[in-house]
Amino acid sequence: MLFDFEGTLADFIRPRHLLADEGAQAATAVLRAAGLALPDDFADQWRQALDLAAAKAAREQQEYSADDTLTFLIQYYGNSRASRKLVRQAVDAHYAPLVAAVTALPGALAVVQTLHQAGFHLAIVANANCDRSVQRMVRQIGLREQVDIVLTSQTVQMRKPRPELYTLTLQAWDVDPYQAVAVGARLDEDIAPAQELGMRAVLFNAQPHPTNARPAQQVQPDAEITSWDELWPLLAGWLTADARPDDDFWAAAAPLEPPPVPNDFDPETPAAA
Repeated sequence: MLFDFEGTLADFIRPRHLLADEGAQAATAVLRAAGLALPDDFADQWRQALDLAAAKAAREQQEYSADDTLTFLIQYYGNSRASRKLVRQAVDAHYAPLVAAVTALPGALAVVQTLHQAGFHLAIVANANCDRSVQRMVRQIGLREQVDIVLTSQTVQMRKPRPELYTLTLQAWDVDPYQAVAVGARLDEDIAPAQELGMRAVLFNAQPHPTNARPAQQVQPDAEITSWDELWPLLAGWLTADARPDDDFWAAAAPLEPPPVPNDFDPETPAAA
């Protein structure tokens, strides 16, 4: 099982844009405390730089890390000697409000725990420009011990809908795509690449994602759920169907018993042409 994270397993208890505003101010404070000369509107420029990098990443399906984006911005203002450690501290400060405000969606934690106890391989595969923040969010909501893998686009520098993020996860488990199921809230980034590989794909549609209108004309999930308590019965049905003998070509083609032998059969006499 491969899950997307934000909007699928988790959300925030406060509006995301307010948390991002607080984070931008916190990141700016870290940089100024270290003595960097920055313009008065640096926090706004930092938010805009993140938005531009995200748009570019989505177009190119290649991730641009928050660390690199901030490094470029502060160097633009003449701070060429800012250390990598300082940049990481500022980026961590930016994402700290989101980490503090993240929460599991209703029923998500219970379902993941049930799947884990049942022996399923579980992974979180998410687009994100800061892997550290996602890892902390997963721990914050109590999921890290339940999943085998947390893979983000920042670590591999590729974004969904490129299928490589799914492929890398399946290779780590040594399983084929037909043995796996992906669950996500976006048709373009979650469902389409999973089906491209031959995986089953479940659309989590508790709150329809605004990007789903256009790809809905071309991408049809294998199933759709609107709450997490619908997932286990769906999987159980698929497992039962997959285990039926009449779904197996060879079981259906092979006769149940050998054909009868005629009473006058003589193995030493060739049959007539």
